[in-house]
Formats: sequence, C-alpha cells, structure tokens
Amino acid sequence: MQDFLARYGLLAVFAAAAVEGDVSVVLAGVLADLGFFSLPRAVEAAWLGGFVGDTAWYVLGRLNSAAVRRSRLYLRAAPLIERLVARLGEREIVLSRFVYGTRIASMFFWGVHGLPYGRFAAFDLVGCLLSAWGSASARARWRWSAGSSGRRSGCSPCSWRACPSCSPSGT
Repeated sequence: MQDFLARYGLLAVFAAAAVEGDVSVVLAGVLADLGFFSLPRAVEAAWLGGFVGDTAWYVLGRLNSAAVRRSRLYLRAAPLIERLVARLGEREIVLSRFVYGTRIASMFFWGVHGLPYGRFAAFDLVGCLLSAWGSASARARWRWSAGSSGRRSGCSPCSWRACPSCSPSGT
C-alpha cells in the first residue's frame, strides 16, 4: 500500500480513500509528513475520495432498494443501523466514519431508505472532512507531540526502499 501511495501520489490517496478509507488515509498522512506531498493536499484527496466512495455505496443502495430489503444480509445488519439512526438521526452518517466497519453499511442503508441526496451529501461531506483530517494528520500530531523533527536518532532503518528518512543519503 505504501509503495502504491508513494508511486501514484495524490491520485492514489483519492482512489484508496474511495475504496478503503482508513489505513490508506493514515499512510497518506505519513507520506505527507515525510515530504512526498503536502498534508492539506493529502486531506483534500482523502476527503473527496471518501465522498466519491460513499456516494457510490449510497447510489447502489438507492438503485436496488427493493431487492436489498429482502436480502438475508440486509435483514441481519439493518437492525443495528436502525437503532443508531433512531438515536442519532442523520448525524449517524458523520459518526459512521469513526466506527470501524459501519461506514459502507451506513451509506448503503441511507440509499436504501431514500434519504434525499442533498441531505446525504451535506452530512457525508462533513464526516469525510473530519475523518480525512483526523486520519491523515495523525502521524504529524504524534511527531509534534513527541517533540521529534523527523527520524528519531538511533532508530533502525525501515525496509521501505522509498522512505526519505531511511534513505542511503541520510536525509
């Protein structure tokens, strides 16, 4: 994953955030911290990629809602999301970005239930931005809080051949 992100840059961040959205965004933050691209650009690519991915799941749910409501998987997963929705309403769209394993099911759920796209998009854009910023900036926040300025002295070089901190030039 890290070689993919380093080789294809922000386009890879966008694509990985659309498909996966958790680990890939943290890795994008690490690469931004290492100087491959800027952190604001990494956050922007992850934000928009996450939104495109969520919209795809929403549309799939919207287009196939009758068949989905009859499926065994939906009948098993829907009660959990419905309980969250009963307590949180549409804010659940934002919060699903932070509860591992619920994001895709949530986006699909809102499509199946016919939430108007404008309302879905408004909540999801907020959730995607918060998630992208939180995940991508995690490495930088850790480094800043530790008072470090890059590679720790005495650390072992990593096995990743493209790492600027561990490159043979010693930068």
